[in-house]
Amino acid sequence: MRLLVAHPGAETSTHDVAVGYCEALSRAGHDIGLYALDARLEAAGRYLRQQLRIARKNDPSLPAAPGFGDVTLKASEDLTLAALRGQVDAVLIISGLYLNPNGLRLLRAARVPAGVIFTESPYQDDEQADVAALVSCCWTQERTSVAPLRRANARTWYLPGAYRAGFHAPGDHDPTVPAHDVVFVGTFFPERIDLLAAADWTGIDLGLYGTIDVTDRKSPTWRRLRRHWRGGSMSNAEATSLYRHAAVCLNLNRTCTWIDGARHVYGAESMNPRAYELAATGAFQVAQTRAECAEVFGDSVPVFDTPEQLTLVVERALAHPGWRAAAAAEARRRVAPHSFDARAAQVVAQLSSAVLGNPFVAPRQAAAD
Repeated sequence: MRLLVAHPGAETSTHDVAVGYCEALSRAGHDIGLYALDARLEAAGRYLRQQLRIARKNDPSLPAAPGFGDVTLKASEDLTLAALRGQVDAVLIISGLYLNPNGLRLLRAARVPAGVIFTESPYQDDEQADVAALVSCCWTQERTSVAPLRRANARTWYLPGAYRAGFHAPGDHDPTVPAHDVVFVGTFFPERIDLLAAADWTGIDLGLYGTIDVTDRKSPTWRRLRRHWRGGSMSNAEATSLYRHAAVCLNLNRTCTWIDGARHVYGAESMNPRAYELAATGAFQVAQTRAECAEVFGDSVPVFDTPEQLTLVVERALAHPGWRAAAAAEARRRVAPHSFDARAAQVVAQLSSAVLGNPFVAPRQAAAD
């Protein structure tokens, strides 16, 4: 199959999803092209700012900077051209939230099948439903989101997270990488800050890495954690190195829709991508409770719900290295089937059987498989 993969446009965890699918699809023998939305967004922003500077000399009432919709439209407008020029069977979009809706409408008008892998469920299902209504099919990484998204597109399937084979794997010791007792890498949503600040880290080398909202950095709660914060955003490769060297890796979930904590969504059941990556790397992890975690990992990944439970499980893990090693080995054995190669096979099979033969039926009328 010849596919054009549309990058999500962000250089965070969704970038790693795009890389994982491109690698897996290529290994399976498919012809893969990449629509580099991240680079196009940057270029579109520069171009539009330059044009506005010139135009404002004649009309100062014009805005000083382009809007989000202007930038995404400029960055998305060549997607259809790239698909037609490449004579692709379908366009596979990762996330889709930085693609302008008019770019998706152009794809449909040109009769190019398109599917979207949604990465932000259940937190942004309202926005994702708007995207789902414009494409041939979609997948979500949260199983409780399948039903609401099917109201926008009946060809919606559950597609769990995954790890990159050969990349997320045990590695040699690197003396330049900090070896923390406990490490967490991720965005510091308010509920995560509250949880971590309420746990007892006395005598424990806790390494915290990731993005923190400016307002939260000034909060009394964050002050209790600030000494443990070692750095901001990092690549997945850097995070994986930290995982390999830590005694305990934390896998924290989220509830808020964005870092400002203004709105929360509860009831998620599926594991986040970090759960698969940690297990494949051979790291020992403790995770906040999600129904799917026990289904996949059994008791090889201990879970917690409260700061007190987190404190107890971390103390036990640090005191029993043999238990940690055995649990990590069992989790790695259990995660083996959950690679991007397996997920890519599902995507191709569903594209082939349900979409390519009849890709342009109205999404709400399509019979879900």
